[in-house]
Amino acid sequence: MRIARIPPTLAVPSVGALGRGCAGLIYPALYRGCLERELNAMFPQSVPIGFASGRAALATALIVAMRATGRRVVVLPAYTSFSVAAAAAVAGARVRLCDLDPTTLDFDRDDLAACVDEQTAAVVLGNLYGYPSDVADLDWVAGRGALLIDDAAQALGAWDRGKPVGSRGQLGVLSFGRGKCATTGKGGALLLQDPALRAHLDHETARTASRGLQELLVALAARLRSNTAAFGLLSRILSRISGGRNGQSAYRPGFAIRGASASSQAMALGLAAAVARRRETRAGGGPALDGRAPGDRDGGGHHAEGGVRAGVPALSRADR
Repeated sequence: MRIARIPPTLAVPSVGALGRGCAGLIYPALYRGCLERELNAMFPQSVPIGFASGRAALATALIVAMRATGRRVVVLPAYTSFSVAAAAAVAGARVRLCDLDPTTLDFDRDDLAACVDEQTAAVVLGNLYGYPSDVADLDWVAGRGALLIDDAAQALGAWDRGKPVGSRGQLGVLSFGRGKCATTGKGGALLLQDPALRAHLDHETARTASRGLQELLVALAARLRSNTAAFGLLSRILSRISGGRNGQSAYRPGFAIRGASASSQAMALGLAAAVARRRETRAGGGPALDGRAPGDRDGGGHHAEGGVRAGVPALSRADR
C-alpha cells in the first residue's frame, strides 16, 4: 500500500470524470444538478447547494449564520487553512481565534467556552487531516445562540457516531479542490441541516456559474501529477510560467462567490461511489498503520517521552 496515494493526500480524477468534464463544457445543461444529486445520496438529511469552491461555500455559511443570528463574530480554529480566514474576510465577519489542544488538534474546551458569547454567530469546526472534531460535548454552543458549522473540507467521507462529518451542525461545508478525498478540479458545497436557513441565502449568487474550463484543467493537472515523470515535467513547466511561484499558497480574501461550474457538476457524477471506495481503503489501512507513524518510540502509538498519540485515523468514530 502506497501511503502517498491515499486521499486526501492526492485525489486522482478518473479518465471518465475528465471526459465528462469536457462534455460539461459543451453541454452544460446535461449535467446540471449532478453534484447536488450525488450529495443527496451521501447526506440524505441535508439540503446541498453547489459552489465554485469550498471557501465560497464556507463564506456563504458564515453569511447565513450572521444573518440568522444578527451577530458578527465567528470563532475559528487558531490553526487551520488560510482559506478559512479568507472566507471569513469575504463574509465580512469579525474573527475570534480559539486555541487548540496540541494532543488532539481539536478546540481547547476552556478557551472555546471563553470565546463563545452573546456576540458569536458561529463556531467553525476544523476536522483537520480528515479526523472528526469532537462534537459530543458542544450542545451548549446552541444554548448561547450560536450556530455550529461542520467544515468537512478535509474530512469528506468521515463519520462520527453514525453521522457523516459535514452534517453535525446547523451548517456544513465540503470541498472538492485538488488534494481532497475526491476532486472536481475545484468546487465545494454548502449543506443546510435546517431548511429554514435557506431564507438567508443569496440565491442569485449561487446560480452564477461558469462553464468551468479552469476547473477541468486543474483536474487534468491532478491526473498528470499522479505519474512521477509527468509530475516532474509539469512542475518545471508551471514553475517557468509562474516565475518560480508554482506550489505557493496565497491568501486571497477577494474571491467571488459563485455556483459550481458546469464541468465540476459533470465530474461530480459518481462522487458518492468514489468517496465510499476511498473510505473503505482508509478504514482498512488505518488500523494497519496505527501506532507505526514516524517517531513512534514504544511500538504502541505513543512517544515514550511525551505520551502523545501518533495514530492514523481510519476516518470513522462510529464505534467510540
